[in-house]
Amino acid sequence: MKNEKNSESFWALVNRLKLLRHSYIKNRVIQGILIFLSFALGLGFLGLWTNSIFVFPVLARVAYLGMTALLLVISFSYFCLRPIFHPPSLQDIALRVEAKFPEFHNRLIAALQLSRNLRENPEGYSTDMILAVIQQADLTSARLNLKKIIDKTIINKISRVAAGLVVFSLAFALIFPGAFKNSFYIFSHPLTEFVSPQKFFFVISPGDKEVVKYSDVKIKINVEGEKPKDINFFWRNQGSGWNREKLSRKTHPSDLKAHQIAKAEPDFSHQFKEVKRSFEYYAEAKGVESDIYRITVVDKPRVVGLKLTFIYPRYTQLKTQVVDENDGSITAIGGTKVKIEARANKELEKGEIVFSDLTRSQTKIKGNVATGEMVVKKDGSYFLELWDKSGNKSQDPIEYRITRLDDQFPFVEILEPGFDRDLTESMRAPLMIRISDDYGFSSLKLVYQIISEGNESDEKTLKVDIPSKNQIEMNVEYLWNLSHLLLLPGDLVRYRALVYDNDSFSGPKKAESKSYYLRLPSLDEIIAEVEREQEEQIVDLETVLRGQRELKKKIEDLSQEMNRYTGLDMDWQKRQQLEDALDKQQKLAEDLKDLAQRMDENIQKIEENKLAALEMVEKMMEIKKLMEQIMTPEMKEAMQKLADALKNMDPDQLKEAMKKMEISSEEMLKRLDRTISLLKRMQAEQKLSHLIKMAERMAEKQNQLNQNMDASPKEDLPQLAPDEKKLKEDFSEFEKGLEEFTTLATELSLLPQPQLQELSNMPEESGIKEDLDRAISQLSKSDKAGSLKSGKSCSKKLKQMGDQLKSAQEDMLAGQKEEIVKAIRKSLYDVFSLSDNQEQLFDGVSQMEKRDMALRDLAHNQQNMKTAGLRISEDLEALSHLTLFVNADVLRFMALSVASMEEAIRRLDERQKEIAVDEQRETIYDLNVTARKLMQAMKNAEKSCSGSGMDQMFEKMQGMCNKQSGINEQTQKLGQCDGQTMGLTLSQQAALQRLAAEQEAVRKALSELESEFGNRSEVLGRLGQMGDEMKKVVGDLERLHVDQSTIDRQKKILSRLLDAEKSLRERDYSKQRRAETGEDVFRPSPKQLSPSETQKEGTAKDDLSRFIQEAYPKEYEQLIKDYFKALSEERMRK
Repeated sequence: MKNEKNSESFWALVNRLKLLRHSYIKNRVIQGILIFLSFALGLGFLGLWTNSIFVFPVLARVAYLGMTALLLVISFSYFCLRPIFHPPSLQDIALRVEAKFPEFHNRLIAALQLSRNLRENPEGYSTDMILAVIQQADLTSARLNLKKIIDKTIINKISRVAAGLVVFSLAFALIFPGAFKNSFYIFSHPLTEFVSPQKFFFVISPGDKEVVKYSDVKIKINVEGEKPKDINFFWRNQGSGWNREKLSRKTHPSDLKAHQIAKAEPDFSHQFKEVKRSFEYYAEAKGVESDIYRITVVDKPRVVGLKLTFIYPRYTQLKTQVVDENDGSITAIGGTKVKIEARANKELEKGEIVFSDLTRSQTKIKGNVATGEMVVKKDGSYFLELWDKSGNKSQDPIEYRITRLDDQFPFVEILEPGFDRDLTESMRAPLMIRISDDYGFSSLKLVYQIISEGNESDEKTLKVDIPSKNQIEMNVEYLWNLSHLLLLPGDLVRYRALVYDNDSFSGPKKAESKSYYLRLPSLDEIIAEVEREQEEQIVDLETVLRGQRELKKKIEDLSQEMNRYTGLDMDWQKRQQLEDALDKQQKLAEDLKDLAQRMDENIQKIEENKLAALEMVEKMMEIKKLMEQIMTPEMKEAMQKLADALKNMDPDQLKEAMKKMEISSEEMLKRLDRTISLLKRMQAEQKLSHLIKMAERMAEKQNQLNQNMDASPKEDLPQLAPDEKKLKEDFSEFEKGLEEFTTLATELSLLPQPQLQELSNMPEESGIKEDLDRAISQLSKSDKAGSLKSGKSCSKKLKQMGDQLKSAQEDMLAGQKEEIVKAIRKSLYDVFSLSDNQEQLFDGVSQMEKRDMALRDLAHNQQNMKTAGLRISEDLEALSHLTLFVNADVLRFMALSVASMEEAIRRLDERQKEIAVDEQRETIYDLNVTARKLMQAMKNAEKSCSGSGMDQMFEKMQGMCNKQSGINEQTQKLGQCDGQTMGLTLSQQAALQRLAAEQEAVRKALSELESEFGNRSEVLGRLGQMGDEMKKVVGDLERLHVDQSTIDRQKKILSRLLDAEKSLRERDYSKQRRAETGEDVFRPSPKQLSPSETQKEGTAKDDLSRFIQEAYPKEYEQLIKDYFKALSEERMRK
C-alpha cells in the first residue's frame, strides 16, 4: 500500500515537471519569435533608411538581402525551432527549480536520479529513503508555484524593442513617404539598376480638388529634402497653354521646432481669386517636376444621377426592380414602395422630396448621395431639393410624374364540363376551373343552390383548394362529391365559381363565372338514352356497311377498267371517279372513328351508372376496339398509295394501288360484318339485363307502396294512386323493351323459339296489368284491404317475372358459351389434325432428292391440305362473329398458314425442294400458334360468365381500400415532421416505420393483383402509377419525412382505390385515357429460316407443354400430348 502511494507521488512529480517544461519551452519560443521579428524589423529599417540616403548598387543590395535572409533563418532556427526540437531534460528543469526554490534541499534532483534504483539497486541504497525523498519532493513541489522559474521579463523587454522598431518604421514611412516608397521599391527589385534618388520632393495641396465656382483657391507647395530657394509654378486653363510664375521660398525663424514648422505657412504658395474655370497646375525646380494636378470648378448642388428602386407589394410576387436611367418618373401599382437615390455633383448636407400636395419627406445623406422613400398611393408629382456642405441650395429642380397603376380584377371560367349536364350514379362532378389574375389569388369558392320541384334553397359556399396561389393563370381540377346533398331524381343544382385576388393593399377583388346546372336523372331515363344510342350505333354501322359494299363494287369496276388502259391514256373523268372513291373511303373512315368515340362515351355512361356487369363492359370495350380496328393499316396504306398514284398519274402504280384497295376493302367488309354481329349480340344481352333490373325495381316499388298502404289511414290512400299509376306506366315501358328483346333474340337465335314465345307472352299471361288497374281503382276508393291484396299479388308476380327473366338470361349465356366452346373445340381438333398431316408431308418432302420428279405428286397432297385450311379459316371467320375470344390474331395466323401452303404448292410443282420445305416449316409454325391461341380462346370462353374471378378481385380491392384508409388516418394523427428525429418521440418514430411497412404491404398486394388479373388489364387499368405513388409514400415514412405532399399523395391513392372498388375502370376510361388502334403485324415468309427463327417452334412447343397441365377433355388431352411428342421427336432428329 505504501509502495503504491509512493509510486503515485513519483509520477505526479514527473507530470508536474513535464507541464513545467512545456510552459518553459512555450516561453522560449515566444521569446524567439519576438527576437526574430525584431531582427527582421531592424534589418528592414536599416536597409530602407540607408537606401534613402544613397542608392545601393545591385551587388550590394543582393548581398545585403542575402545576408539578411541568412541571419533571419539562423535566428529563427536558433531562437524558435531549437527550443522545440532540443527541449531541456527533466533534470535540467529540476536544477532550475531547486536554484529558484532552496527549500527543496536537493530532494527534487535526488528524487529523479534515485528513482531508477527502485528497479535496479546495485549500490544497495535504502529504498525507504528513496521513497521518502520522492514523497517529500512531491509534497514540496505541490505547494509551490514552480512556474516562477520562467522569466517573462525578457519577453517584455524584447516586445518593447520590437515595438520601438515598429514605431520607427511607421514614423519613417509617414514622415518621409516618398523616401520610404522609393527605398522599398528599390529593395523589391534587387536586380534592377537605379539611379540616385531625387534630392527633394514636392508635396502639394490641395492636389486634385473640386471647388465651387467663384471661390478662391490657394495652392500650397512644400518641399521634402534639400529645399530650393525658388521654384517655377505652372498652370493652364482647359484648352490653353501653360502659364509660368516664379515663387520664392518663405523662411521660418530658426528657433521653430519641427512640429511648429509643419503647422506654419508652406514653403511656396499661390492664390487664385474667384475661379471660374477648371485648370491644371504643377511645380518644377532644378529639373524636378511634381505630378500634374487639377482644380475642377463645380456649380451649386444638382442631381447628376438618379436611381429608383421599386419594392412592389408582397402579394404581387414581383421582384424588386432597379431603374438607373436618370428618369425619376414613377409608374407602379398602388402600394409600391419606391426608394429614390439621387447622386449630386458634390457632397450634400441635406435633401428633401417635395410632393405636388406640398408635403415634404426628408432624405438620408451619405456623401453626395441623397436617399428617400415614398409609397405610391395616387397620381401626382415630386421634385428634389438639395443643399451642399456650404449651404448652397439646388436651383430649378426637375419635376417628375407619379402614375399609380390599379390591380386588375381576376377572371374565372368553368372549362369542364362547361355546360349543363346530368349527374351519374357516383354523384361526383369533375370540374376544371380556369382562373387568372395579374398577381395571384387568395381564395376560390364554389357557390351552389339546390332547386327541387321549383323551390330554390339558400346559396351555400364550398372552398376549393388552389394548388399555387402565386401563379397568375392556372386550371384548377376539383372532384365535387354531391352525395351528401341527398338529391332526388329531377333535382337541379345551380353552381358557379367565385375567385378572389390577393390584393392586400386595396382589398381583394372578386370575379364570378357563368352559372351551370347539374341534374340528377332517373335510372330509367339513363337506360333509355343508352339503349337509344346503341340502336343508333348499329344503324350507323349498317349504313357504313352498305356504303362499303357499294364502294367495294365501284372499286372492282374501276380496277377492271384500269386494267384495260395502257400508257397515259386515262381520261380526266376516270381520274375524278378514282378521287371520289378515295374521298368516300376517307369519309367512311371518319364515320367509323366517330362511332368508336360515341361508343366510348356510351361505355363511360354505363360504367358511371352501373348499368351492366363487368363481363358485359369487357365485351363492349372489346367491340369498341374492333370498331377502331375496322380501318386496317393495310387499308390506310392502300389509300395513301392510291392518293400518291393519282398525284403522279403513274398507270402501273394506279393498278397496283387499286388491287390493294380491293383486298383491303374485302377485309374491311369482313370486320364490319363481325362488329355488327357482335354488337347486336351484346345489345341483346344488355337489353335482357336492363329488363331484369326494371323488373326488380318495379317489384321494389310495389313492395314500398304496399308498406305505405298498410301504414296509411283510409282517407290518405287516394294520395298513393298516382304512384301506382306511375308503376303501371313503367310496366308498359317494360313490355315494349321485352318485345324489342324477343325480336332481336329471334333474329340472332339466342334462345329456343318456345322459350322466346313464353317470354313474349309473359306480361299478358301474368295478370300484372289487371292487378295494377284494380289497385289504382281500390286506392281511389280508399279500399285498404282490396288495394293491399292487389298490391301483394302484383309484387309477387313481378318478382316471379324477374326470376323468369334471370333464368332465361342464364340459359342464354350458358347456351352461348356451350355453342362457342363446342365450335372452338371442333376448330382446334381440325387444326391439330391438319398440323399432323402437314408434318407427315413435311417429313416425306424432306427425305426426297432436290429435283425429284415425285415432288410434283406431293403438290396434290399439299393442295388438299390447303383446301382443309381454307375450310378451317371459314369456320374461324364464322366463329369470330359469335365471340370475341376468337380474335384477329387467330384469323391472321391461320391465314398465314394457308398462304404458306399455297407457296409450298407452287414450289413443289417447280421441284424447288429447299424453298418448299421452308414454307412447310413456316406452315407448321403458324398452325402451332393458331392452336395455342385457340386453346387460350377456349380457356377464356369456359371462364366467361362464370369463374371469372371478379368477386375475388372486388374482395381484394375492398381489403386494400380499408388498409389504405387506416394508414392515411394514422399518418394524419402523427402530423407532419421534417425528418429531424429530435422532434419525434421514440414511439412516434416506431409508428412511422410500422406505417411504412404497412404501406409497402399494400403496394405488394396491388402488384400481385395486377399480375393475377393481367389478362384483364382493361378492367383494372394502369395500376403502375398507383404503385409508384405508394413507393414515394414508403420512402417518406421510412425517412421520417412526412409533409403535406405525403398526406396529399395518400389521399390520391385512397381515392384511386375507392374508384377502382366502385367502378373498376371508371378512372382509366376517362378523358385522359386515349385508346390506340391495334395494328396487324404482317410477317412475310423468309427465303431461308435462320437458326434463331427455328427457335420459334421451341417457344410454341413450350407453350403447348404448359397447356398440357391444364384441364381439358380426355380426347383433346391425349391429342395434345401426342402432338407435342411428335414435335419433340422432330426437334431431336434435327
